Amino acid sequence: GVGSGCGGRGCGRDGSGAASAADLISSWEIRTHLSEEEAKEWSVIAAAHLEHPTVFVVLFSDGSITASVDPKTGQRGHADWSFHVIQKASYMLSHGAEFVCTAEDAFNPTKDGFPLPGPGMFSAMFRKLMYPLGRNRHRVCGKGGGPNEGGRYMVGHAIDMLRRQGFCGELNEIMIVGDRFDTDIRAGVSAGIRTCLVESGCHSHQLQAFYPIDRADFVAESVAELLPPASLPRRVSAGLDVATRPRTRKPSSEEPHRPSAADGSPRASP
Repeated sequence: GVGSGCGGRGCGRDGSGAASAADLISSWEIRTHLSEEEAKEWSVIAAAHLEHPTVFVVLFSDGSITASVDPKTGQRGHADWSFHVIQKASYMLSHGAEFVCTAEDAFNPTKDGFPLPGPGMFSAMFRKLMYPLGRNRHRVCGKGGGPNEGGRYMVGHAIDMLRRQGFCGELNEIMIVGDRFDTDIRAGVSAGIRTCLVESGCHSHQLQAFYPIDRADFVAESVAELLPPASLPRRVSAGLDVATRPRTRKPSSEEPHRPSAADGSPRASP
């Protein structure tokens, strides 16, 4: 089982091995706060069930979870990544617990240019702890997490949703748009769909050389550059309605092509 603790860092223990999802979820012991002795107890349980994992450390928030109350003790969740939080998680992960996170973003961009820590920082820390014996117990279920986790639970699920909504085209008619090579673009490449990097977030196309496998098919300054003129916001100037569009740079022979300013349709990268 997986314990999430209402949207934050948590630990889950599956006590029954029930087959149905509903029964399995009801069997979990979900915690957002463990004492040191409890963490050691769960570590011993994890070590005793390596072939059939029963203890999971789950991360899908990179900020405070003080609003989350531990269902057993009533204590509020951790306000930050203190040494003791890392210490308790390390007890369990070094003894065979599974690690699950939803993303590998190293940082989260902000408007003022001072980035916030992202889940990828902590994911990398625990990956280092778990290598080599626990390398197969480190799972990323979000973008860029590989076909067995991220591909199945996020991108694959999104494609299935498109199919259920009536889409019957080929995979190369689907495009994922994102601002990171190592998460968004990697997810698209792994799924076999088109990819577009927008430079309004973390990465610019100049960083493509550092991610040779995560190749962006298209690049745009922002999502607004992908919109057709008819859908662009309009401003009033001298009594006339004028469509506004971000200014595009003319691509050089060494950079990926950008969406056309004429019709908003992307052009393929060389």
